[in-house]
Amino acid sequence: MKKLFSCFAVICFALTASAQYQVENSDFESFLSNGEPNRWHGFKSATGSFAGMAKGTLNSSTDVRPGTTGGKSAVITSGSVFGIINNGTFTTGQLAAGSMSATNTANHAEMDKSSTATDKNGDKFYMPLTGHPDAVTVWIKFSQGTPNSSHPYASANAVIFDGSYYQDPEDKAYTNKVAMAKNVTIATCDWTEFTIPFDYDSYKSNVGVTNYNSNGGAILVTFGTNATPGKGSSGDQVFVDDMVLVYNSELASVTYNGSNVTLASAMDLSSESYDESKLSLTHNAKGNAKIEKSYDEATGILTITVKGEDCVSDGLYGANLNNYHTYTIQFKTYEKGDVNKDGTVSIADVTALVNMILGKTEKNEMADVNADGDVSIADVTALVNIILGKN
Repeated sequence: MKKLFSCFAVICFALTASAQYQVENSDFESFLSNGEPNRWHGFKSATGSFAGMAKGTLNSSTDVRPGTTGGKSAVITSGSVFGIINNGTFTTGQLAAGSMSATNTANHAEMDKSSTATDKNGDKFYMPLTGHPDAVTVWIKFSQGTPNSSHPYASANAVIFDGSYYQDPEDKAYTNKVAMAKNVTIATCDWTEFTIPFDYDSYKSNVGVTNYNSNGGAILVTFGTNATPGKGSSGDQVFVDDMVLVYNSELASVTYNGSNVTLASAMDLSSESYDESKLSLTHNAKGNAKIEKSYDEATGILTITVKGEDCVSDGLYGANLNNYHTYTIQFKTYEKGDVNKDGTVSIADVTALVNMILGKTEKNEMADVNADGDVSIADVTALVNIILGKN
């Protein structure tokens, strides 16, 4: 198994009965006897009346991206039949070869949760996904058999949808899409890591969004040797390695008392008293990232932890305990007994404390002078002892 990194967080697989946050075998280390990567499919698994004529091939390769500890990648190669270029294509779904015309949408990758079709390993042509990834990262190496300046690009496309039938390229307007990450301008390159963000905003009104958010859905990922069907040349090759779905786990903004705070791993509000009601935090994830807060009254330090949607510290998000970022904010600290927070401990603090106990003013974190978890007359005694120098 290869080690895959995003930011400082180790991204690992989350393959549980209730949640799945990565695509299986996306490091392309496991291959079936027919040469296809486990859970990925090329023309050898294709359906359609012209499936047996398709010439694009999918195989394993020992040409791998730099810095990896794994020994394999996937490689797709285009071919031609009767002078028509068959783009090399592979997918998490099933390929359909339904037409001799390269541009006919009867030639596509498809996925449908209700389908009972299975691949050579007995798995359905279906890749479940629970999370809302922010981007996909993938290593790609691309070359053209014969350079074609009019159609020079390979393609990568990932579509998150509700699990009902979907195909790429589309034959109609599909309203079951949730998000799409697409790059159709992958030029000739040696091993290069691409980061492709998911677009959720364009599909907010789709009917599939509700089903996906409630029950999870699927992800159809497709790689092709040319972004335009039937173009390119015979012998075009795309090598693919180490694809990772990235779940953000960082703060996007901090405001306190209505004012923006300069975002950093350590922030300074030492001139301000901590009041949680005045604090507003947002994260940068599309999905259900979680913000946790812990305030230390003794030091005035607020610790904020942002956990990615695939983080499982509370058993809800998947299997990536390391996908989190931590921030601190330094707030103003007060001397013990400074109940009214005027910078000195005096009889004025006794008056302030009595008013809090009587419900005339709102209690603050300094009111529990004896630190027993309650604000009562015992705190008045403790405060008087502090003023008299007895405590």
